[in-house]
Amino acid sequence: MISTAILVLSHGGAVARTLSVQKKKGNGKIFLDSSTVYYPEWQFQLRTITQFMEKILQYQNHDFLVSVDSWAVDGWSTSVPLFLLLTSAATGEQLPKNFFSTGCMFSPDGWISHGKPEAVQAKIDALEGFSHGVVQAPVFLIPFSLDTYKSEAVHLRHIRSMFSALEIALPYTYQKCSLEIQNLIQAQAQPDLRQILDYLPGAGDAFVLVPADASSKSRKPSIDISQVGSTPFIMENPLAGYLSLYLIRDNRVLLKHRYTDVNRARADALHYQEVMHEVP
Repeated sequence: MISTAILVLSHGGAVARTLSVQKKKGNGKIFLDSSTVYYPEWQFQLRTITQFMEKILQYQNHDFLVSVDSWAVDGWSTSVPLFLLLTSAATGEQLPKNFFSTGCMFSPDGWISHGKPEAVQAKIDALEGFSHGVVQAPVFLIPFSLDTYKSEAVHLRHIRSMFSALEIALPYTYQKCSLEIQNLIQAQAQPDLRQILDYLPGAGDAFVLVPADASSKSRKPSIDISQVGSTPFIMENPLAGYLSLYLIRDNRVLLKHRYTDVNRARADALHYQEVMHEVP
């Protein structure tokens, strides 16, 4: 089992809940406890999770039953613990009993999506109260974008993607699947980055901002190179639609966020540059 915090919008706060996954011999099906309402975005997250599991794990010889002690759940609340629980059940590697998750919604390519800081803060507060006296040295998995929360009572681990959460919580499984994971991360990033990889420095950190259709063969990229602090910021002229901000370190994708506002993306890049020492 793993505990998470589910946002209760009607009360403007959060309440801690527990997820559990059981497995038995089967053929890879995932069943949901019928006592809980699973909102559409949660089911979308479940599809994302299972698609990635299919690419890195062999789990088709078991069925899984997912239970949540809540009347309803959404994707933002439970995506990280659900992925970790299903992976733990599939591989047999045990999750630490002192791990808690604030919940982070994945984008379809596995990166942590932006959330509302006040919502994440409410979840952290709920988990801190829930874990007090229950476990020693609780560990909270929280989005990397929320780095302002400080507490001596808990140990914070900032996650950038579903795979960085896996590396922290289930290190043996991550190490065993690390080659498949790295290939998958690079493949997911490649369509956005393909035309501007030559502009990246060969070593060190760089931020890259590209529009949704940067991979179009009909366009030549127009690159604006500036600085974010001491870190290069490479931006293709933005078009309509969403933008993807990448943090590249030594030609490896470490962070990806999606935006519709180029100014917000640049501001976040400056913020990330200040806290990049926290990126594992």
